[in-house]
Amino acid sequence: MVFISISLFYWDSGKREDNILLRFIFARLFIFAEAVNMVTDTSLRFVRYIDSVKILHEF
Repeated sequence: MVFISISLFYWDSGKREDNILLRFIFARLFIFAEAVNMVTDTSLRFVRYIDSVKILHEF
């Protein structure tokens, strides 16, 4: 959300050429942040799954 708001802020500012570059950079950062978020979410799910399997084997 932070990246979106910053890129929208720069969207309205003066120079067109700088705008395109900044939007590209912020889009890349946002995509990277989303990818990191997805990977951590998936790994956390995997860890929870392993924990639940361990608990089931104990009974």
